[in-house]
Amino acid sequence: MADDASPTRRADPTRRAVLTAAAWTAPVIASTFVPAIAQSATAVPISKLRIGDDWKVLNGSKYDPATNSTRGPLAIYASAHYDQNVTWWPTRDPEPALVQYTLQVVPPSPAEPTTLSGSLSIALGGYAQQLNWYPGENVYPLATGTYTVTFTIYGSGGTASEVESIVLT
Repeated sequence: MADDASPTRRADPTRRAVLTAAAWTAPVIASTFVPAIAQSATAVPISKLRIGDDWKVLNGSKYDPATNSTRGPLAIYASAHYDQNVTWWPTRDPEPALVQYTLQVVPPSPAEPTTLSGSLSIALGGYAQQLNWYPGENVYPLATGTYTVTFTIYGSGGTASEVESIVLT
């Protein structure tokens, strides 16, 4: 009886075949586009991002025999948390979040302020930390005085900032 079916009938797409193809195609398209949205720096509301309690500005204390000092470079640990949302409706929180940040370093005068920038990739409900050097990992000694660092993270709807100072003698 299998031979009774016409060859044109087998070649015609049935409703079931169309639905099956659509069921396989939709997740493929969604999985292709969702990460692009999730990685957007502005996709995460600032209310779900917070600066880590352990962000720090430390003296790198590298020894300079010419000046017999250990001033600098500055080791700046930038860290942030991405709080998980309990309600995922109507849209799911992006994961991972690519969080942009800046570090504005104001050295003692007459030196000019410098802005360092970077990004942290944070999983939903997670934490990330990155080490930055001012003015560079192997640039020392630094001038004596107070260095003020402003750490700012960016999300959709605003920013969050904290300030820390360090005195080099």
